Amino acid sequence: MTYYFLDILQKCVIARLTDDEQAQEIIAALGSRYGVIETEQAFTEKEITVPTGPAAGGMDTTPDYGPLVTREIAYEPFVVADVFTDYDIPAAEVNYNASRYDPETDAQGFVRDFTRILNTPPPKDFLRVTTDATDDNPPDGYPDIPADGASTCRIMIQKANGWTGEDMTGPEDNELIQISTEAGRLSAVQANLVDGYAEVILTSSSDTVITQVRVHDPTETLAEGSIQIQFA
Repeated sequence: MTYYFLDILQKCVIARLTDDEQAQEIIAALGSRYGVIETEQAFTEKEITVPTGPAAGGMDTTPDYGPLVTREIAYEPFVVADVFTDYDIPAAEVNYNASRYDPETDAQGFVRDFTRILNTPPPKDFLRVTTDATDDNPPDGYPDIPADGASTCRIMIQKANGWTGEDMTGPEDNELIQISTEAGRLSAVQANLVDGYAEVILTSSSDTVITQVRVHDPTETLAEGSIQIQFA
């Protein structure tokens, strides 16, 4: 059995591991870039000929042996470019960090490429906040109501899909939300969504001010929303 040290990002072998026990140690602790091919096949060295440096949108062409040197792993430089194109390597012979990569195999089960798994969390569903107040006193980008301590507007809250922005209107969209304002007063400071929707009434203060109305989910499952209203 021969152990080849694999640069997954470049999709090429860069070294042959010469100590079987150390090779197994490497396999047991693979990081985010490298893998090990464990095979009876004999590969032939092939230099990288297609530019893959940063200017070409890829990686440097010079193999990085730092991970092997740092761990004092016995190896010999052995570069095999295009290893998944030129050789039929069963998925079972390729060791890699499964939390970082998904192998792409052909109909016969041979590895042809790797897809990197992005660990970015999916976008949260969110709370969209709108109002029936209009921007006319004067037009300045802020919806407004008179600053008389009595005028009101509706604050309308809609749960929306984090991927598409579409309204979520199912019976299961019934989260408890909390509402706060910096000025004026609200008809309620918390409410349960009903089919993804809720609304409260904001009453102005007698002071001329721009207030932020904030809506959030105390469990932080939903991304919060807000709107600014001007008492003019």
